Amino acid sequence: MRLIRQYISSSVLKASAVVLLAVAALDLVTTVVDQADSMRGDYNFLAVLEYTLYLAPKKLVTAVPFAVLIGVLFGLGQLASTSELTVMRASGISVRRLGWYAMRGALAVIITGMLIAEYIASPLELIAEANRDLKRMPAERVALEASDNGFWGKEGSEFFRVGTVLPSGKLYGIVRFEFEDDRLQRISYSEEAIYIRDEWLLQQTHVTHIGETETTTEVVDEMKWRSEMSPRVMQIVAADEDNLSIRDLYYYANYLEDQSLDASAYKLAFWQKVLQPIASISLVFIAISFVFGPLRQVTMGFRIFTGIVAGIAFSTLQYILGPVSLVFGLPAILAVSIPIMICLVIGLYLLRRAK
Repeated sequence: MRLIRQYISSSVLKASAVVLLAVAALDLVTTVVDQADSMRGDYNFLAVLEYTLYLAPKKLVTAVPFAVLIGVLFGLGQLASTSELTVMRASGISVRRLGWYAMRGALAVIITGMLIAEYIASPLELIAEANRDLKRMPAERVALEASDNGFWGKEGSEFFRVGTVLPSGKLYGIVRFEFEDDRLQRISYSEEAIYIRDEWLLQQTHVTHIGETETTTEVVDEMKWRSEMSPRVMQIVAADEDNLSIRDLYYYANYLEDQSLDASAYKLAFWQKVLQPIASISLVFIAISFVFGPLRQVTMGFRIFTGIVAGIAFSTLQYILGPVSLVFGLPAILAVSIPIMICLVIGLYLLRRAK
Protein backbone atom coordinates (compact mmCIF):
# COMPACT_ATOMS: atom_id res chain seq x y z
CA MET A 1 0.00 0.00 0.00
CA ARG A 2 2.83 2.39 0.86
CA LEU A 3 4.46 1.81 -2.54
CA ILE A 4 1.18 2.50 -4.33
CA ARG A 5 0.70 5.72 -2.35
CA GLN A 6 4.18 6.94 -3.21
CA TYR A 7 3.80 5.88 -6.84
CA ILE A 8 0.58 7.84 -7.39
CA SER A 9 1.74 10.88 -5.41
CA SER A 10 5.06 11.05 -7.26
CA SER A 11 3.32 10.69 -10.64
CA VAL A 12 1.09 13.66 -9.87
CA LEU A 13 3.95 15.66 -8.34
CA LYS A 14 6.24 15.16 -11.35
CA ALA A 15 3.51 16.00 -13.85
CA SER A 16 2.51 19.13 -11.90
CA ALA A 17 6.14 20.27 -11.65
CA VAL A 18 6.68 19.90 -15.40
CA VAL A 19 3.51 21.87 -16.20
CA LEU A 20 4.41 24.50 -13.59
CA LEU A 21 7.88 25.09 -15.01
CA ALA A 22 6.62 25.12 -18.60
CA VAL A 23 3.85 27.66 -17.92
CA ALA A 24 6.10 29.87 -15.78
CA ALA A 25 8.88 29.80 -18.40
CA LEU A 26 6.43 30.80 -21.13
CA ASP A 27 5.14 33.63 -18.94
CA LEU A 28 8.69 34.84 -18.27
CA VAL A 29 9.49 34.91 -22.00
CA THR A 30 6.32 36.94 -22.57
CA THR A 31 7.40 39.36 -19.84
CA VAL A 32 10.79 39.90 -21.50
CA VAL A 33 9.08 40.64 -24.83
CA ASP A 34 6.61 43.06 -23.20
CA GLN A 35 9.33 44.89 -21.28
CA ALA A 36 11.46 45.34 -24.40
CA ASP A 37 9.16 48.19 -25.46
CA SER A 38 9.80 49.97 -22.13
CA MET A 39 13.59 50.09 -22.37
CA ARG A 40 14.97 53.59 -21.85
CA GLY A 41 17.64 55.26 -19.74
CA ASP A 42 19.46 52.68 -17.65
CA TYR A 43 16.65 50.20 -18.21
CA ASN A 44 18.45 48.17 -20.87
CA PHE A 45 18.16 44.52 -21.88
CA LEU A 46 20.22 43.30 -18.92
CA ALA A 47 17.95 45.30 -16.59
CA VAL A 48 14.93 43.68 -18.25
CA LEU A 49 16.41 40.24 -17.59
CA GLU A 50 17.06 41.21 -13.97
CA TYR A 51 13.48 42.45 -13.62
CA THR A 52 12.15 39.23 -15.14
CA LEU A 53 14.21 37.03 -12.82
CA TYR A 54 12.86 38.92 -9.81
CA LEU A 55 9.36 38.10 -11.06
CA ALA A 56 10.10 34.37 -11.52
CA PRO A 57 8.70 33.35 -8.08
CA LYS A 58 5.49 35.30 -8.80
CA LYS A 59 5.11 33.56 -12.16
CA LEU A 60 5.53 30.16 -10.48
CA VAL A 61 2.93 30.97 -7.84
CA THR A 62 0.44 32.25 -10.42
CA ALA A 63 0.75 29.02 -12.40
CA VAL A 64 0.16 26.69 -9.41
CA PRO A 65 -3.65 26.23 -9.75
CA PHE A 66 -3.39 25.47 -13.46
CA ALA A 67 -0.34 23.24 -12.93
CA VAL A 68 -1.93 21.01 -10.29
CA LEU A 69 -5.13 20.74 -12.35
CA ILE A 70 -3.28 19.56 -15.47
CA GLY A 71 -0.76 17.61 -13.38
CA VAL A 72 -3.46 15.47 -11.78
CA LEU A 73 -5.21 14.94 -15.11
CA PHE A 74 -1.93 13.91 -16.74
CA GLY A 75 -0.51 11.89 -13.84
CA LEU A 76 -3.67 9.94 -13.06
CA GLY A 77 -4.59 9.88 -16.74
CA GLN A 78 -1.42 7.98 -17.60
CA LEU A 79 -2.22 5.42 -14.92
CA ALA A 80 -5.75 5.11 -16.28
CA SER A 81 -4.51 4.73 -19.86
CA THR A 82 -2.27 1.82 -18.88
CA SER A 83 -5.10 0.25 -16.81
CA GLU A 84 -3.02 0.59 -13.63
CA LEU A 85 -5.87 2.40 -11.87
CA THR A 86 -8.23 -0.42 -12.86
CA VAL A 87 -5.87 -2.99 -11.34
CA MET A 88 -5.55 -0.94 -8.15
CA ARG A 89 -9.32 -0.68 -7.80
CA ALA A 90 -9.71 -4.40 -8.51
CA SER A 91 -7.25 -5.12 -5.68
CA GLY A 92 -9.61 -3.42 -3.23
CA ILE A 93 -8.31 0.15 -3.10
CA SER A 94 -11.24 2.56 -3.06
CA VAL A 95 -11.65 5.58 -5.32
CA ARG A 96 -11.52 7.80 -2.24
CA ARG A 97 -8.13 6.42 -1.21
CA LEU A 98 -6.69 6.66 -4.72
CA GLY A 99 -7.94 10.23 -4.93
CA TRP A 100 -6.27 11.04 -1.61
CA TYR A 101 -2.96 9.64 -2.89
CA ALA A 102 -3.21 11.97 -5.89
CA MET A 103 -4.18 14.87 -3.65
CA ARG A 104 -1.04 14.36 -1.55
CA GLY A 105 1.18 15.00 -4.55
CA ALA A 106 -0.77 18.11 -5.51
CA LEU A 107 -0.72 19.41 -1.92
CA ALA A 108 3.07 19.42 -1.95
CA VAL A 109 2.98 21.85 -4.89
CA ILE A 110 0.15 23.95 -3.42
CA ILE A 111 1.76 24.38 0.02
CA THR A 112 5.14 25.20 -1.52
CA GLY A 113 3.48 27.78 -3.76
CA MET A 114 1.69 29.36 -0.80
CA LEU A 115 4.95 29.78 1.14
CA ILE A 116 6.77 31.19 -1.89
CA ALA A 117 3.94 33.67 -2.50
CA GLU A 118 3.96 34.97 1.07
CA TYR A 119 7.66 35.12 1.87
CA ILE A 120 9.52 35.31 -1.46
CA ALA A 121 7.38 36.42 -4.41
CA SER A 122 5.77 39.53 -2.88
CA PRO A 123 9.01 41.09 -1.52
CA LEU A 124 10.92 40.38 -4.74
CA GLU A 125 8.18 41.89 -6.88
CA LEU A 126 8.26 45.12 -4.85
CA ILE A 127 12.03 45.28 -5.36
CA ALA A 128 11.64 44.63 -9.10
CA GLU A 129 9.06 47.39 -9.58
CA ALA A 130 11.07 49.96 -7.59
CA ASN A 131 14.36 49.19 -9.39
CA ARG A 132 12.66 49.36 -12.77
CA ASP A 133 11.17 52.80 -12.05
CA LEU A 134 14.53 54.18 -10.92
CA LYS A 135 16.32 52.85 -14.00
CA ARG A 136 13.69 53.91 -16.54
CA MET A 137 13.80 57.63 -15.71
CA PRO A 138 16.15 60.20 -14.18
CA ALA A 139 15.72 61.00 -10.49
CA GLU A 140 14.39 64.50 -11.21
CA ARG A 141 11.50 63.04 -13.25
CA VAL A 142 10.65 59.97 -11.20
CA ALA A 143 7.91 61.72 -9.19
CA LEU A 144 6.22 63.22 -12.24
CA GLU A 145 6.15 60.18 -14.51
CA ALA A 146 3.39 57.57 -14.26
CA SER A 147 5.53 54.93 -12.59
CA ASP A 148 4.07 51.61 -11.46
CA ASN A 149 5.57 52.05 -8.00
CA GLY A 150 4.39 55.62 -7.31
CA PHE A 151 1.17 57.12 -5.95
CA TRP A 152 -0.69 60.31 -5.08
CA GLY A 153 -1.76 61.08 -1.51
CA LYS A 154 -3.48 63.73 0.59
CA GLU A 155 -3.07 64.74 4.20
CA GLY A 156 -4.99 67.72 5.52
CA SER A 157 -4.53 70.62 3.09
CA GLU A 158 -1.51 69.05 1.41
CA PHE A 159 -1.39 66.93 -1.74
CA PHE A 160 1.72 64.93 -2.54
CA ARG A 161 3.12 62.39 -4.96
CA VAL A 162 5.79 59.82 -4.24
CA GLY A 163 7.62 58.56 -7.32
CA THR A 164 9.12 55.34 -5.99
CA VAL A 165 9.13 53.46 -2.69
CA LEU A 166 11.94 51.00 -2.07
CA PRO A 167 11.30 47.90 0.07
CA SER A 168 13.69 49.43 2.63
CA GLY A 169 11.18 52.27 3.07
CA LYS A 170 13.27 54.90 1.31
CA LEU A 171 11.34 57.31 -0.93
CA TYR A 172 12.43 58.85 -4.22
CA GLY A 173 10.93 61.80 -6.07
CA ILE A 174 8.57 63.47 -3.57
CA VAL A 175 6.48 66.38 -4.83
CA ARG A 176 4.34 68.29 -2.30
CA PHE A 177 1.62 70.88 -2.95
CA GLU A 178 0.77 72.86 0.20
CA PHE A 179 -2.44 74.90 0.38
CA GLU A 180 -3.58 77.53 2.85
CA ASP A 181 -7.05 79.13 2.69
CA ASP A 182 -7.72 77.24 -0.55
CA ARG A 183 -4.71 78.85 -2.23
CA LEU A 184 -1.52 77.13 -3.32
CA GLN A 185 1.30 78.45 -1.15
CA ARG A 186 4.27 76.16 -1.76
CA ILE A 187 5.46 73.52 -4.19
CA SER A 188 8.45 71.43 -3.20
CA TYR A 189 10.41 68.66 -4.85
CA SER A 190 12.67 66.37 -2.81
CA GLU A 191 15.04 63.91 -4.41
CA GLU A 192 14.69 61.35 -1.62
CA ALA A 193 13.45 60.82 1.93
CA ILE A 194 14.24 58.53 4.86
CA TYR A 195 12.15 57.80 7.95
CA ILE A 196 13.74 58.77 11.28
CA ARG A 197 11.97 58.90 14.64
CA ASP A 198 8.37 58.99 13.38
CA GLU A 199 8.96 61.62 10.70
CA TRP A 200 10.36 61.85 7.20
CA LEU A 201 13.66 63.60 6.53
CA LEU A 202 13.54 65.11 3.04
CA GLN A 203 16.86 65.61 1.29
CA GLN A 204 17.85 68.09 -1.43
CA THR A 205 14.48 69.83 -1.48
CA HIS A 206 13.69 72.55 -4.04
CA VAL A 207 10.97 74.78 -2.56
CA THR A 208 8.96 77.30 -4.57
CA HIS A 209 7.05 79.87 -2.49
CA ILE A 210 4.08 81.29 -4.35
CA GLY A 211 3.12 84.79 -3.26
CA GLU A 212 0.39 87.08 -4.53
CA THR A 213 2.77 89.07 -6.71
CA GLU A 214 5.92 86.97 -6.99
CA THR A 215 7.46 83.56 -6.46
CA THR A 216 10.74 82.69 -4.80
CA THR A 217 12.79 79.51 -4.88
CA GLU A 218 15.21 78.02 -2.40
CA VAL A 219 17.12 74.77 -2.00
CA VAL A 220 17.08 73.10 1.43
CA ASP A 221 19.58 70.31 2.11
CA GLU A 222 17.40 68.65 4.76
CA MET A 223 13.78 69.28 5.70
CA LYS A 224 11.43 67.45 8.10
CA TRP A 225 8.04 66.23 6.90
CA ARG A 226 5.49 65.07 9.45
CA SER A 227 3.18 62.47 7.95
CA GLU A 228 0.93 59.81 9.42
CA MET A 229 2.07 57.41 6.71
CA SER A 230 4.85 55.15 7.94
CA PRO A 231 7.29 53.39 5.57
CA ARG A 232 5.18 50.24 5.70
CA VAL A 233 2.04 52.14 4.72
CA MET A 234 3.95 53.91 1.93
CA GLN A 235 5.14 50.57 0.55
CA ILE A 236 1.64 49.10 0.63
CA VAL A 237 -0.04 52.11 -0.99
CA ALA A 238 2.58 52.21 -3.76
CA ALA A 239 2.02 48.56 -4.67
CA ASP A 240 -0.90 46.89 -6.41
CA GLU A 241 -3.11 44.74 -4.21
CA ASP A 242 -2.09 41.63 -6.18
CA ASN A 243 1.58 42.23 -5.32
CA LEU A 244 1.09 42.38 -1.54
CA SER A 245 1.47 39.58 0.96
CA ILE A 246 -1.41 38.34 3.10
CA ARG A 247 0.09 40.10 6.13
CA ASP A 248 0.34 43.45 4.34
CA LEU A 249 -3.20 43.18 2.99
CA TYR A 250 -4.58 42.45 6.45
CA TYR A 251 -2.57 45.29 7.98
CA TYR A 252 -3.61 47.88 5.40
CA ALA A 253 -7.28 46.86 5.34
CA ASN A 254 -7.40 47.45 9.10
CA TYR A 255 -5.50 50.73 8.65
CA LEU A 256 -8.07 51.98 6.14
CA GLU A 257 -10.97 50.98 8.37
CA ASP A 258 -9.39 52.82 11.29
CA GLN A 259 -9.27 55.89 9.03
CA SER A 260 -12.96 55.36 8.07
CA LEU A 261 -11.92 54.68 4.47
CA ASP A 262 -13.10 52.03 2.02
CA ALA A 263 -11.03 48.84 2.36
CA SER A 264 -13.17 46.56 0.15
CA ALA A 265 -10.55 46.18 -2.63
CA TYR A 266 -7.88 45.12 -0.13
CA LYS A 267 -10.28 42.78 1.65
CA LEU A 268 -11.07 41.12 -1.67
CA ALA A 269 -7.36 40.68 -2.44
CA PHE A 270 -6.83 39.37 1.10
CA TRP A 271 -9.47 36.65 0.80
CA GLN A 272 -8.34 35.74 -2.70
CA LYS A 273 -4.86 35.01 -1.37
CA VAL A 274 -6.02 33.31 1.83
CA LEU A 275 -8.37 31.00 -0.07
CA GLN A 276 -6.07 30.46 -3.07
CA PRO A 277 -4.77 27.11 -1.70
CA ILE A 278 -8.36 25.93 -1.20
CA ALA A 279 -9.19 27.09 -4.73
CA SER A 280 -6.30 25.00 -6.04
CA ILE A 281 -7.51 22.01 -4.02
CA SER A 282 -11.00 22.41 -5.50
CA LEU A 283 -9.50 22.25 -9.01
CA VAL A 284 -7.58 19.12 -8.03
CA PHE A 285 -10.85 17.67 -6.77
CA ILE A 286 -12.41 18.38 -10.17
CA ALA A 287 -9.47 16.73 -11.95
CA ILE A 288 -9.70 13.60 -9.78
CA SER A 289 -13.44 13.33 -10.41
CA PHE A 290 -12.85 13.69 -14.16
CA VAL A 291 -10.31 10.84 -14.27
CA PHE A 292 -12.44 8.44 -12.24
CA GLY A 293 -15.68 9.64 -13.82
CA PRO A 294 -16.52 10.79 -17.35
CA LEU A 295 -12.93 11.00 -18.66
CA ARG A 296 -11.53 7.65 -17.60
CA GLN A 297 -11.71 6.14 -21.10
CA VAL A 298 -10.83 9.13 -23.30
CA THR A 299 -7.50 10.13 -24.83
CA MET A 300 -4.89 12.10 -22.90
CA GLY A 301 -5.25 15.05 -25.26
CA PHE A 302 -8.95 15.30 -24.54
CA ARG A 303 -8.28 15.16 -20.78
CA ILE A 304 -5.80 18.03 -21.03
CA PHE A 305 -8.20 20.04 -23.19
CA THR A 306 -11.00 19.50 -20.68
CA GLY A 307 -8.71 20.57 -17.85
CA ILE A 308 -7.78 23.77 -19.69
CA VAL A 309 -11.46 24.57 -20.28
CA ALA A 310 -12.27 23.91 -16.61
CA GLY A 311 -9.39 26.12 -15.48
CA ILE A 312 -10.43 28.95 -17.79
CA ALA A 313 -14.05 28.70 -16.61
CA PHE A 314 -12.94 28.81 -12.97
CA SER A 315 -10.64 31.80 -13.55
CA THR A 316 -13.33 33.65 -15.52
CA LEU A 317 -15.86 33.18 -12.72
CA GLN A 318 -13.33 34.45 -10.18
CA TYR A 319 -12.50 37.41 -12.43
CA ILE A 320 -16.18 38.36 -12.78
CA LEU A 321 -17.31 37.88 -9.18
CA GLY A 322 -14.48 39.97 -7.69
CA PRO A 323 -15.45 43.31 -9.30
CA VAL A 324 -19.16 42.46 -8.92
CA SER A 325 -18.70 42.13 -5.16
CA LEU A 326 -17.03 45.56 -5.05
CA VAL A 327 -19.80 47.22 -7.08
CA PHE A 328 -22.72 45.72 -5.16
CA GLY A 329 -21.07 45.68 -1.74
CA LEU A 330 -21.12 41.89 -1.35
CA PRO A 331 -18.86 40.27 1.26
CA ALA A 332 -15.46 39.59 -0.29
CA ILE A 333 -15.24 36.12 1.24
CA LEU A 334 -18.54 35.19 -0.45
CA ALA A 335 -17.35 36.29 -3.90
CA VAL A 336 -14.15 34.27 -3.54
CA SER A 337 -15.88 31.20 -2.09
CA ILE A 338 -18.59 30.77 -4.74
CA PRO A 339 -16.31 29.35 -7.52
CA ILE A 340 -14.63 27.08 -4.97
CA MET A 341 -17.96 25.70 -3.75
CA ILE A 342 -19.13 25.13 -7.32
CA CYS A 343 -15.99 23.09 -8.08
CA LEU A 344 -16.36 21.03 -4.91
CA VAL A 345 -20.05 20.28 -5.59
CA ILE A 346 -19.38 19.24 -9.20
CA GLY A 347 -16.41 17.11 -8.15
CA LEU A 348 -18.37 15.39 -5.38
CA TYR A 349 -21.25 14.67 -7.75
CA LEU A 350 -18.96 13.12 -10.39
CA LEU A 351 -17.11 11.01 -7.81
CA ARG A 352 -20.35 9.63 -6.42
CA ARG A 353 -21.44 8.68 -9.91
CA ALA A 354 -18.07 6.96 -10.47
CA LYS A 355 -18.65 4.75 -7.44
